[in-house]
Amino acid sequence: MPAGRIKVSVIVLIAAGVTAVFIFRGHSVSRSDSNRHPHVTMVSAVPVTATEYYAGLIQPVRLATVVSPVDGVIDPPGFHYGEPVTRNKMLASIDSDKFYESYKTVLMQYIRARSDFSAKENQKKEGEFLHSMQMISEDEYNAKKTDFYSAYLEYVQSRIALGSLMSQFDLDPVKFQSLRLSDIGKIRRILQSGNKFRHLRMRSPSDGIVLQPDSPDAGGGEFKSLSPGDRVKPGDVLAVIADPGRWMVNIRVSEFNVSHLRLRQPVSVTGAAFPGIVLKGHIASISHQGQTGQSGIPGYAVSVLINTLTPGQASLISAGMSAKVAVEIDLGQKITVPIAAVTEREGGFYVKVFDPDTSKIREVPVVPGRTLPDAVVVESTLVKGDRVVVPG
Repeated sequence: MPAGRIKVSVIVLIAAGVTAVFIFRGHSVSRSDSNRHPHVTMVSAVPVTATEYYAGLIQPVRLATVVSPVDGVIDPPGFHYGEPVTRNKMLASIDSDKFYESYKTVLMQYIRARSDFSAKENQKKEGEFLHSMQMISEDEYNAKKTDFYSAYLEYVQSRIALGSLMSQFDLDPVKFQSLRLSDIGKIRRILQSGNKFRHLRMRSPSDGIVLQPDSPDAGGGEFKSLSPGDRVKPGDVLAVIADPGRWMVNIRVSEFNVSHLRLRQPVSVTGAAFPGIVLKGHIASISHQGQTGQSGIPGYAVSVLINTLTPGQASLISAGMSAKVAVEIDLGQKITVPIAAVTEREGGFYVKVFDPDTSKIREVPVVPGRTLPDAVVVESTLVKGDRVVVPG
């Protein structure tokens, strides 16, 4: 082979080798770069749930409140807060001058009403006889009947008022219901025994445990502990009678989550005093009136009723224990994107959206919502089907 052709062949082989090296290196670089390139994910709406935790105190379910009906001073109470009581057990008595005056007024109103009723009853019987003998007119007879019925109504009302008053003193109202205005001596003795009618007995309306009140549940009054010498007024809540076998937790839910709750929604309750035990319960009530707290965000009162406890669980639970309520909130169908797709710049949040028609990428401002373990909820701008660029 001529020397010139050999030289050309060598040059061609060298050039081919160099080209192959560059192609191989270029291919390797291309693969390496592709590993660092971002990828595109399609946006879709997915069901989103989140578990929220709320702190509260375990309390027995309330059965009734004990409210002061009068102004007065508390005598030494016959109980201690937190102890069991039975129906009609005397809790305390209230020394009240105003109540004594009310007693005298009600008693005298009853005596007058009873005497007037007896007189009208006799007049009615007399009218019936005279009317049957045609000695009085129909109008006169009807007038006597009207007077009788009016007197009867006043008598019944005064008898009910007296009975209600006497029951608060453990006295039988029947002993007083036979009194007439002519019984001057008996009336004088009753009125002179006024000291025992100064002390109004406050009794438990039901079986349960008696708790110190923590909210003004009646009449716009105050809530206060019973201590000897304390002055009370009508409407003051003195005690709460609760069911020791049924427990509840009151929590406060923010305005952002309250609309996601529903009645009888299941919850879980845990507490530091009973570690490892998860109590089951459900939402029993949801307030529709918010109260602004220290954070300035309105909160809504939610009551959680704990399901029946086992004997072992019941032995560990006491009123006033701290508790944490776990509520799973269903947020519905939401647009989510990977957390890495959202960037923050100058106080705003953005994602990059790929346009398949133009093969271009544009930056879109978004409003991020709740953060999930591997994604973030986007509350605006993006729609289902958008292609979001996620950095590699």
